[in-house]
Amino acid sequence: MHMRLVITLLILVLSNGFVLSQTNLEKNYAKLANPANDTAKVNALNFLAKYHINVDQDSSHFYVKNALILAEKLKYERGIGFGYLTSGILESDMGNYPEALKYILDATSIAEKIKDFPLLSGCKLNLGNFYIKTNDYDKALDIYREGLAISRQHNLFYSEASLLSSYGLALRLKGELDSSIFYYEKVLEIHHTTLHDSVVIAALYNNMASAHFAKGDIKTAENYLVESYKINKLMGNQRYMILNLSNLAELSGMEEGNIKESRAYFDEAIAMAKKARSKEALESIYLGMSETYYNHKIYDEAYLFLKLSLVYKDSVIGDGKHAEIMQISEEFKTRQIQDSLTIKEKELQLSQSNELAAELKASKTTWQLLGALIIMVAVIIVLIVVYRHSKNQKKINALLQDKNEEINHQKLEIEEKNTELTDSINYAKRIQQAILPSPNYMAKVLGDHFLIFRPKDIVSGDFYWIKQQSNRLYFAVADCTGHGVPGAMVSMLGFETIERVSGSEISDAAIFVNKINDALVTAFTARSEEIISNENQVKDGMDLSLCIVTDKKTVSYCGANNECYIIRKNDRPMPVSNDQIKITKRENFSVIELKPTKRPVGVFESEYEFKSVELQLEKGDLFYLFSDGYADQFGGPKGKKMKTSSFRDAILDAAHLPLQEQKQYLQNHLDNWQQNFDQLDDITVLSVKVE
Repeated sequence: MHMRLVITLLILVLSNGFVLSQTNLEKNYAKLANPANDTAKVNALNFLAKYHINVDQDSSHFYVKNALILAEKLKYERGIGFGYLTSGILESDMGNYPEALKYILDATSIAEKIKDFPLLSGCKLNLGNFYIKTNDYDKALDIYREGLAISRQHNLFYSEASLLSSYGLALRLKGELDSSIFYYEKVLEIHHTTLHDSVVIAALYNNMASAHFAKGDIKTAENYLVESYKINKLMGNQRYMILNLSNLAELSGMEEGNIKESRAYFDEAIAMAKKARSKEALESIYLGMSETYYNHKIYDEAYLFLKLSLVYKDSVIGDGKHAEIMQISEEFKTRQIQDSLTIKEKELQLSQSNELAAELKASKTTWQLLGALIIMVAVIIVLIVVYRHSKNQKKINALLQDKNEEINHQKLEIEEKNTELTDSINYAKRIQQAILPSPNYMAKVLGDHFLIFRPKDIVSGDFYWIKQQSNRLYFAVADCTGHGVPGAMVSMLGFETIERVSGSEISDAAIFVNKINDALVTAFTARSEEIISNENQVKDGMDLSLCIVTDKKTVSYCGANNECYIIRKNDRPMPVSNDQIKITKRENFSVIELKPTKRPVGVFESEYEFKSVELQLEKGDLFYLFSDGYADQFGGPKGKKMKTSSFRDAILDAAHLPLQEQKQYLQNHLDNWQQNFDQLDDITVLSVKVE
């Protein structure tokens, strides 16, 4: 086996020279809040979708979805084209190659139709990138050349630089290292002197590292790689940081006995790739790990990582997906040929019409009688054509009537299926509601409390759990993988697991959460071999915050990614801040934040063990347990996420109110923030007062 460094593919969606700076980001947030018109709002949403591709792909999906909805409503083709292109990039990152190709080709068709050359050059770049990912380097080079011709013809300097960089990348993958470095250096010179785009410079440094590594110049490769990582880390560019970390892992793994440092880089890259849901990144990382461990003669680990790499490779582009990609590509070629033939037919008809007009004019001036005869013949021909057209139209109308009846029949079938599906989901909702603690039980066990529970869909991936046992009160809020029906299925398994574990009296929250974790891992995985061989195996679980309160007014808390807030008056004793407790003070109240363990419950690779936090409670303390749906909701004047700090401020603003009024305040705060934006995730907030 051999070592290799992963290259970086540049992307281009926006118009030539449109720099993704903080200034432009703020301008587009402002445009989104106060758009001059709906078209301006589509442009702002498309910009924000592009900006977040490398930083937060969930946000990118959110913005492009809303951009396409509005653009299609307006029939704004340019906005639709940019939306399709961004969607293609996102689908490609997630390994959904057939969907990615379709989006990019549809964007290309729109760009060609409306003659939008900045958009068309971006399509050519990303279409070439697509064929790079599917290892068709010669086809990628052909498409890059088409893009370069367009960019140079229309003075699109930014597009030209990006295409030159990708051209060099394709040459690197074909093994033409010196030519590759020549193009990289040429583009670097352009960006250092004219364009000054840090994203591109960082990507080029990574690719220069790969080329020099392939030539055996390890020191130069390492220098370029470190510089690339510094820039990407400074910009928060997670998309490219994953590649940098994987490459640094492979470089450090070349040194004998340095496998520990290499593994640390790999683990960090895997965590970021899983968060981004990038199957192609995971496939590449696991392949790099396999080669690194193989070179260190750790063959069992090398084999394990190779199998994991193959799982992700098959899920990205198996034989079925390859055939689908070929079909989509051929359909696009056919459509282009048909469009070309239609244009030629119209040109031929126009030419024939012009020739006929010239003949009529000549005959009118020289052969009046012959002209009259021609006119009569023409009239007869027209009458024949009209008659035939009328006859054909009747046939067409009859066919349309049949089609309409067929469509109406299909519509009725779809409506019936939707009704059946909705009825099934509503029944699942009733089952979920029956399992969750009832309001009467909560009032009896918790006393003064409130609950905000807003599923994104009919059923929820969040749940809450409460139990009174001996002298202990247990309560928890959990946020399971996904939302809607998949999330609800995991939530029901999670609820049943907690209920089963609670059968034995436990006073330490960390022990409780570890037992939940062990039970979920057992439920999700039967044999470790199945995790490797079956890509559909459930690999996640839930985020959780769990509290155990005794009659002596002490609490044991343990969290899996989810923190717990305790609101306390400032005239009461305060705990000492440490790595597990953080205190935020306001005028009359403070938030005592109990910090979670940074890992979920369930099947997940982590070096962290669950830890509990013990705290003495004071009368009047308020517990706040919650999922991330409230703080992650998009809205406000700039269409951004609320964030945890704003959620915490809202809790403190309402802390002086009776508990039910606090609930109303937080609900109003969420509604005012969300406005017309779609709900992003399930939302759960549970507050309990210490009597």
